[in-house]
Amino acid sequence: MKQLFILLLTLLGSAVAQAQETDVPTATLQAEGQVTTYYGSSALTSALAAAPDSGSTITLSSGTFYSATINKSVVLYGAGFEESVAQDSPRVVVPPTIITGDITISSGDQNKMLGEIIIEGINFNNTVNIRRINKLMMTKSAFGLIATTDTLGDVFLCQSYIKNLGGNGALIQNMLVQNSIIQYMRNTFVYDLPNTESSILFNHCLILDLGSKGLWPFVYNNSILDANGGKSLNYCIFTKSASDVGDGTKLNCWYSLNNEAIFGENGSLDIYGSQYSWKLVSPETYIGSDGTEVGLYGGEYPWNKTVSIPRIIESKVGKTTDADGKLAVSIKAQAQ
Repeated sequence: MKQLFILLLTLLGSAVAQAQETDVPTATLQAEGQVTTYYGSSALTSALAAAPDSGSTITLSSGTFYSATINKSVVLYGAGFEESVAQDSPRVVVPPTIITGDITISSGDQNKMLGEIIIEGINFNNTVNIRRINKLMMTKSAFGLIATTDTLGDVFLCQSYIKNLGGNGALIQNMLVQNSIIQYMRNTFVYDLPNTESSILFNHCLILDLGSKGLWPFVYNNSILDANGGKSLNYCIFTKSASDVGDGTKLNCWYSLNNEAIFGENGSLDIYGSQYSWKLVSPETYIGSDGTEVGLYGGEYPWNKTVSIPRIIESKVGKTTDADGKLAVSIKAQAQ
């Protein structure tokens, strides 16, 4: 019962703010059996400062938060990276959770790797610097730039929009980018590549621009590329001809397809747009190595921007208590 009460408090502290736009963003910290809510644009910074080194969850409401340094193993939830509406309640508009300014996710110790970090449903509109992390999972989020400048362990990016991705010679030991849209690889990723011993796989992704460098330490499976490059490309759709794609190993790919043939009006090969669904015109034509359609809707994690945590879309609190001194509280929650 105590855990249920804590969960309800957490939801009330965060999701109620998601159900209606508010000028006061909140960060709800759940740690060591206690729930604490912080208010204002600096709420994330305050919650991180109060969080223990590991084992806590911070839930952010809709709204804009100042940047912060994440140097603890935490779970960080937001309301989503784009404005949305509640399922079955189209009148309820859910604004996004935005972190403005550059943010660093890293161990503060040069000789120490940070433990597990989980992030979901946040719009990072500037640079996210990630380094010295053993395990990092970021889903259903948007990034202005992800920059890797030091050793990383397991990294999982899923169902996200990544405007820029940078490398700077870092050793990325095991990175999977799954069912995500990458606008382009920044010049630092093109000319200062990740360490050649890195292991980086893009699966069921849409890659809009990779530049023109030849063999990169990247593998592309079941993806759509308006781009060149890659050391291994398997079951991918290309806008370019086979001779123009590059010298990497290619297996069972499709070539010389334009935007109309791939998406029709469902997507663009030039730029990301929230109005697009990115669904294939002929999904049955392009079947990938795992038996599902190539692109964002294939694989285990079909493209879906809606956050997975429950969202309170309606709450009512009585103005007076009843004869027994109880206050009526009505909560309508919706699992996404």
